[in-house]
Amino acid sequence: MRIYLCNLLRADGFETIDATDRVTGLEKAKAKKPALVVLNGMLPEEESIDIYYRLKSDPDLCHIPVVMLATIDQRTFCYYHKCQRFHRPKNVPDPEAFMTTPPEADDFLGVVRRLAAWPPIDPESKGAS
Repeated sequence: MRIYLCNLLRADGFETIDATDRVTGLEKAKAKKPALVVLNGMLPEEESIDIYYRLKSDPDLCHIPVVMLATIDQRTFCYYHKCQRFHRPKNVPDPEAFMTTPPEADDFLGVVRRLAAWPPIDPESKGAS
């Protein structure tokens, strides 16, 4: 899925940074400050929710929109975490987008474009008609 989404994003003109584990992902997010994070919500041992909470609790990263992907719908995902009593830090918002996998390419790209403000606004054309 990671390779598919990276290829899809690159084909649409996005630069991608991918990671295969929590530590690397958080390090890359801190170093690169991406416009958007796409997060697999189904990582083992609650890694995905831990990554999400760490991103949204970090003052340098909390503004970055997150698209959470999971094989289950958002309601089931949230209910599961509530039942597991995974402590949600205060002031941590819901992800900016939640999609079931595999996402339809056009739907996924539409969400990413909206959240990442893609394509970038050309400063030369601001205010031009």
